[in-house]
Amino acid sequence: MTLLFGLLKTPALCNESCRCLVEIVSKGMRPMEKLYLIQFLNIVEVMGQLEAGDVDFAENVGKLANATAVELKAIWADKDPATTAEAHATACALIEQLMPLLLRFLAHEYDNVSSTVFPAISDILSVFKKLQKEGTGLTETQQGFLAQLLPVLVEKLKYDEGYPWPLPGESHAVDNDGSLDEDDEEVMFGELRRNLRVFIDAIGQIAPGLYDSVVLTTAHNIFKQCSQYGVSAERAADADGDGQGQLGWVRAELGVYLAQAYGERLSTIKGLRFAGTKSGAHPPNGSSTMASQASTDALAELMTVMIQSGIVSCVHPAIAPTFFENCVR
Repeated sequence: MTLLFGLLKTPALCNESCRCLVEIVSKGMRPMEKLYLIQFLNIVEVMGQLEAGDVDFAENVGKLANATAVELKAIWADKDPATTAEAHATACALIEQLMPLLLRFLAHEYDNVSSTVFPAISDILSVFKKLQKEGTGLTETQQGFLAQLLPVLVEKLKYDEGYPWPLPGESHAVDNDGSLDEDDEEVMFGELRRNLRVFIDAIGQIAPGLYDSVVLTTAHNIFKQCSQYGVSAERAADADGDGQGQLGWVRAELGVYLAQAYGERLSTIKGLRFAGTKSGAHPPNGSSTMASQASTDALAELMTVMIQSGIVSCVHPAIAPTFFENCVR
């Protein structure tokens, strides 16, 4: 193991040694034995010391972080009486120690690196939802993780500024059967967005106040910037990185997409209910009505700001279809 860890710092063999560690960490074992193995390897601390500047190496270290987190989650959630409460607590503490590393890989500029930790993020959120359902509150560290995770997920929803958006009349690459090529960037980005939305909506269930704060604030800021400085269809990036210049089409598209996502979430959780009742019907629960009215008001305000921003004047083909779909819905 000493030799293997040493090879992690050898450029010619670092990727192979990392893949070997993934196999070791993922080895089928009883929960208590697996916990001992992870502690013995001190794998969490080792990963924190690695410089993963190379994209391929970053992808492999991301896979190692993911495999470690998935194994620890299985121990944390294990109901076998042989798995002690102390083991549950240790696994939980090691996952919390891993959280900054998972966030680092999730926020990576390359999507193939970000996606390596998707299973770990999914597992952690599933445990959080279970804890919430059981009435067990999240620890301060876990709440802090959610507060850092959600903005990263929202940021990853954006198109890449170098995204090769097809010009009018251009066709996508297709296979002989007429289907889209599996390597087509639009298909891959669509799949990435769907995964990110699952995580974002899960956070909406766990911490609805945090969801509203991040998603609504981000969308409102984009529309406000558009109102003040306009939007460019030719330039992907904003004219000024601090939100004080003309909006680029990438963040403009994110704004209308977030408005759609917010409305879809309210529809899913039946948050779009109006206060009126049918003749002779019992009035709805007061707190439920207030929450529904607050959601309806928030969506109405968001739609109003979106329309008044003039963002639909952007002729980039990514903007108007989603804008009008929002209005129709």
